[in-house]
Amino acid sequence: MCSRPLGADTNVARTHAAGDLQQPFDAAVVVTTTLRPTLAQAVRSIFEQDLAERVQILVGIDRRDGDSARIEALAAECPERMALTIVDPGYSTARTNGGVHASRNGGALRSILSLLANSRHVAYLDDDNWYAPDHLSSLRRAIDGVGWAWTQRWFVDAATDAPIAVDAWDSVGPDAGVFARLMGGLVDANCLMIDTRRCLDVLWRWSQGAARDDAWDDRFVFEALRELEPGQGTGRPTVHYRLDRTRHVALAARIATAPPQPPRRRRMDLAVVMRRLHPVSPYAHLPAAEAGGEGASIHDGYRAVLRHVAARSVLDAGAGDGRTTIALARAGRDAGLDPLVVAIESWRPGVDLGLRNPAGTSFAGAYEAFLRRIVDAGCASSVVPLASAPPDAARGLARLGVVVDAVRVARLSGLAEETALHDLIRLFWPLVRPGGVLFVDRYKPRMALARRGVAAFAEPRGLALRLAGTGEQRVFALIKPAQDACPV
Repeated sequence: MCSRPLGADTNVARTHAAGDLQQPFDAAVVVTTTLRPTLAQAVRSIFEQDLAERVQILVGIDRRDGDSARIEALAAECPERMALTIVDPGYSTARTNGGVHASRNGGALRSILSLLANSRHVAYLDDDNWYAPDHLSSLRRAIDGVGWAWTQRWFVDAATDAPIAVDAWDSVGPDAGVFARLMGGLVDANCLMIDTRRCLDVLWRWSQGAARDDAWDDRFVFEALRELEPGQGTGRPTVHYRLDRTRHVALAARIATAPPQPPRRRRMDLAVVMRRLHPVSPYAHLPAAEAGGEGASIHDGYRAVLRHVAARSVLDAGAGDGRTTIALARAGRDAGLDPLVVAIESWRPGVDLGLRNPAGTSFAGAYEAFLRRIVDAGCASSVVPLASAPPDAARGLARLGVVVDAVRVARLSGLAEETALHDLIRLFWPLVRPGGVLFVDRYKPRMALARRGVAAFAEPRGLALRLAGTGEQRVFALIKPAQDACPV
């Protein structure tokens, strides 16, 4: 057992470990504490985990309401396959204690410790709760292939530690429980494990509250996880959550009633959504096709990926003036598929579906030019415009439960290309059915940023980055695994 300071002139962080700290751990647990007496039980429940691999425990001291000797004494009990890192900045980062960050649950500590963890897989524990011995092992099994995992929890009486009931009301996962309609469900922070490589840009949310009193940071994190990444539950209650009935009055009242019935899962076919959006053809007011429309050359990269997945439904996320949409429609037709192609961001000034409308009406002329180009290309029977900006379209279609065979994401230009492209891929990936394809135009071999943006998404998910087509018609393609969790 050794104890060493991290940094020559500071004692803010100390790690107690017997092994090599540089070697990444198989799991990490973040604990934020005010040094309550229950801290010892919480940390010891991590010591007792049946996960055979190495575990890092990161304890962040938010406020000293108790004796720091409590955590120091626990260092001597740390098993050899575990490391205990204690972070004590000497002040609180929470706004309620005079700091600058909104979250009442440790300020910025959960965000900081999530990034400090030398593990890809990070779980969380409050200092007044504790884990069952198989908590981490069941989460590690569940998180394989997805961005996050969750367990169920036991409510226990804070006065006696006696079990009350398995939570069937609040922290019950996506689209379930009393929060299903309000925010799409809930998973309590103590029940979560996050793949930090897949969900890196979610971690800052731990430092922000989602309510007027700066509580509910776990709801803020859950909202982002649910939107951006598939998750997987263990189906077992492995967290013991202390319930003080005088503090959790509303929760105690819910437990006295029957659990809510799960809402009916919404699932709409893309063609049905488009018919509701356009009950009359958007091309009905235009005259017949004029001579001299777009050329009839076939994009061999598009044709290859659409043929590979036998695509019948395609999203063109970033259609612009319609040239790529026409190329997709013709490639699908040439492959003998004749898919429905939805042209997202097709310059229309207004849209339904409850999505945020693009600002202003200055693009009306461009939208008419888009429609005219589709008609002249002979593609009006298979192309439908959806005017929303791509991120809003992705969120709206996801809320309706739409899944499609193929998505083309437009390659963006400028210095922010890599990050913006990565964000769009993440937003549209849940809309791709298992076995379907998402692809990005390559255009030219030198487009290094585009390749890096796609690779940044593919690598932590174990996805192969494929090329289809030749020359400037080559595309980067990602095939979703047939067993991938797909939201409904």
